Amino acid sequence: MLLFLASLAHAQDVDPGDDGDGIDISNTTKTPKPQSDGFQRDHTNLTVSVDDDDGMHDFVADAMKQAPPPDHWHLELHGKMPLADNFEIQFDAFDDKYVIVELPVLVSLSRAQFAAEHPNGIVLVAQITSGNNRVTQTQQVAPGAVLDAAPTLVYFKTALPTPAASAEIRFAIQQGELAPATSMDPKAMPPKAPDAKVKNPPPPPAPPKDKFARTTVIRKPG
Repeated sequence: MLLFLASLAHAQDVDPGDDGDGIDISNTTKTPKPQSDGFQRDHTNLTVSVDDDDGMHDFVADAMKQAPPPDHWHLELHGKMPLADNFEIQFDAFDDKYVIVELPVLVSLSRAQFAAEHPNGIVLVAQITSGNNRVTQTQQVAPGAVLDAAPTLVYFKTALPTPAASAEIRFAIQQGELAPATSMDPKAMPPKAPDAKVKNPPPPPAPPKDKFARTTVIRKPG
């Protein structure tokens, strides 16, 4: 009797699942799939594109083609005399083949002074040379083309082939007087008809004369 009761108590303490022979029952409940809000895409349909470097736009090249930013006004006009050697040659830009240079020329301090000295206006001729390269530029300045009560400047500017790292640049300036018939002043009176009684008409203006020359050596940066 005692042996039977002990066996029954041992049987109640044993967990039927501890013998390793239990059957696992899988959870068959399905997880609900979220509804699309219209902005999501299935990742299986997504494609990733890689930009090719060869197709990229060259913004550096575009920037090099743009005009340089304005520079500070660096010309001191106080105490300068017109048509004199007043300023240095300006070195504006360069690349591996060319340089751009210019020379300012002070032509007048006021219109009244200019008209008193050059009633018909003047012609300026610039001979710009660098090695075997030479450029000739001409500008005509009439009294009506100068400022009334302020200094007036003109600029001679050009691009010269300069493949070397440095080059000598020379500006030679000549100046002549304009005849009344060739004056560019819009207020100038038209020339009068020739007078038959006048046997000796006035001689033409003298050819331009040398005023000054400026030479400098420019060196490309880098």
